[in-house]
Amino acid sequence: MQEKPNELCPVCDSAQTYRIINWNEYSIRHCKKCILMYAHPFPTEEFLNEFYQGFLFNIPEKKEVRQQIDNRKSELNRLFDFNTEKGMFLDNGGGTGSAYKAASELNLSSYYHDLDKEAETFVINEHGLKPEFIIDNVKNSTIHFDYIFSDNVIEHLLDPIDYVKEMREVLNKDGQIIIKTPHGKNTELFFYPLITIREYFLKAIKYNSLLKSLQAYFKRFWHCDPPRHVYSFSDKNLRIIGRKAGFKESEIEVLYYRLPLFQYSLTSAVFNFKKRHSLKTILLRIIVLPIVALEIFTKVVQYVLVKIKVLTPGGIILKLKKLD
Repeated sequence: MQEKPNELCPVCDSAQTYRIINWNEYSIRHCKKCILMYAHPFPTEEFLNEFYQGFLFNIPEKKEVRQQIDNRKSELNRLFDFNTEKGMFLDNGGGTGSAYKAASELNLSSYYHDLDKEAETFVINEHGLKPEFIIDNVKNSTIHFDYIFSDNVIEHLLDPIDYVKEMREVLNKDGQIIIKTPHGKNTELFFYPLITIREYFLKAIKYNSLLKSLQAYFKRFWHCDPPRHVYSFSDKNLRIIGRKAGFKESEIEVLYYRLPLFQYSLTSAVFNFKKRHSLKTILLRIIVLPIVALEIFTKVVQYVLVKIKVLTPGGIILKLKKLD
């Protein structure tokens, strides 16, 4: 498909967009006005529905399930302004159901929705999810909610504005929506070379010249890698989505979250004590110890730079309140 020279931005409708890089059979475009990254052309809805069946579903180890639930309880208490002892909660795109179960343990009437039937089956078996608490289609739901949680879902969908509108339609007055997504064009990810180099730069070279791949790398196109991620969002375009979905500016708040310091790091890969302690593993740890020491130092630098706001965090949160 040949691209139009001024493909309109799907969020702000600006014609100030341009192609950054080719990716698979798609290209990744950037909007100069609202800083959105997005795939062009979009995959079809039928393709995505099939693509995601089991694709993002990672079965946690038995001993990890409890920790995930406890972490979610802390996160939900931190992000939502729970002002009643009871309330209606929806884990929208809930995956393995840790937020669904955490909300249940917080005495909320908790409901679950996910397009991935494998994930849904896991939640039924692991967390005792009953059919009456499964929302098959949020848009047609007759149940309304006080709290809706969406974690790393919006970047996978074709129409983010319509997605937020659907949630607003089933949100009670004074209800809240929390939408978590990777933070497009953040600078914290430079401290995760195993992600940026392996998952973005080296893959970009498959479809682009070395120079073009380098230019795209420093323009920070990460988090948009179609067909997996159709979009990559930041503060400006998320606020536009909130307004276009029907929320007033006073009902919109943007927050940030940091990436775990040692996630995807050499340190965590080499010193993963869940693995067998073979002689080969022990020798490898001794050999890479100087590199690990350097990595630990860079992680301290990363922590400080994010803390003093020199680096922008890797995750962003759109918090919406329906005040009337």
